[in-house]
This record gives sequence, C-alpha cells and structure tokens, in this order.
Amino acid sequence: GALARDLEARDSTRAAIAAEGLGDQPFTAPEHPDPPEGAAL
Repeated sequence: GALARDLEARDSTRAAIAAEGLGDQPFTAPEHPDPPEGAAL
C-alpha cells in the first residue's frame, strides 16, 4: 500500500537497500538480498 511505497522512498531505506542488496522495492516487490560484500555464514 501507500505506507510501504512511502517507506521505500525514505533515505534510511535507500541506505539499507544499498548496504544489503535488497532490490529497489524491498516492501512492495521484495527480492532475495544480494549484499555487495557477501554474507557471514
């Protein structure tokens, strides 16, 4: 909904998207993350 779209436009969400590789729409059209530095297993 509108709340999810508004959250996706926030600077904090944009930072999380870049840091965690979440895709452009992590709340309205989520994708599997692809972090730029890999993942700790």
